[in-house]
Amino acid sequence: MSTLPLAPAGALNRGVVAALLSGLCWSIGGVLVRSVQDASPWDIVFWRSSSMVVALLAWLAFRYGRATVQVFRSIGWFGVFAGLVSGTCSTLFILALHKTTVANVLFLIAAQPAFCALFAWIFLREPVSRAMVLAMGLAFGGVVVMVADGLGLGTWLGNLLALGVAVLWAAFTVLVRAGRSVDMLPVLIVSGVFSVAVALVVQGGDVAISLRDFIPCLAVGVVQLGLGNALFVAASTRVPAAQLSLLGLSEVVLGVLWVWLFIGETPTAMTMVGGTVVLLAIAYQAGQAMRAGPAAPPP
Repeated sequence: MSTLPLAPAGALNRGVVAALLSGLCWSIGGVLVRSVQDASPWDIVFWRSSSMVVALLAWLAFRYGRATVQVFRSIGWFGVFAGLVSGTCSTLFILALHKTTVANVLFLIAAQPAFCALFAWIFLREPVSRAMVLAMGLAFGGVVVMVADGLGLGTWLGNLLALGVAVLWAAFTVLVRAGRSVDMLPVLIVSGVFSVAVALVVQGGDVAISLRDFIPCLAVGVVQLGLGNALFVAASTRVPAAQLSLLGLSEVVLGVLWVWLFIGETPTAMTMVGGTVVLLAIAYQAGQAMRAGPAAPPP
């Protein structure tokens, strides 16, 4: 695939902000899910995905009106494939959390920017600067420090699933970046419908939950998945894939912060040190992007 045209500096800056805001939206998921009392993980998958689908459909209908159907057609089979990749990634994430430790999952997902940089270089011919490599290394090291106390062997299957999450999300990032010539928001609806279908099959159609549990599931679907992923897709039109993936790691640090502030789970000293390193790496990369603007295309 040929090199993608680069966004102007102003558009790149807006993309960096959108990517950071997507991480902020994703980070509230832990607090919201912890507030669910009785619903099973697959109930949560069903209702959060359903809420996201409804919210995004309403937005697309408001924005495009009668042209909404054409917007869906414009993503083609390429967009459907990207949606299935995203939906599979979401499903594997749930399975990984049930098969290995949370620390192991976070540790392996932290490798995502490296996979993304590799895929973007191969398929999009997007170069990776030394500053980007440095920032990725710092961020990965910070996550390692954050989860060091909780790292364990887990199970080989759970660790493999978590690694699959990192690979698939990196692939999804490159796919939406490659399809940026059209509005890729419908891809998220494809992803949500796929997750809903999987949850229905796993639960045998029984996804009834209480109103008490529905409210946080609704918030997760609309804010964390809906708004967060929509911002991520919007950022993909302006920000190179590897950089986009790195900026999204702000979710890991902010998620720990919200759980501390609102649930009272005090992070360890190692978590705070590692989180600070991750945030510094993200701030460094964001600052580099905003100051330097888009890099020159490779020859």
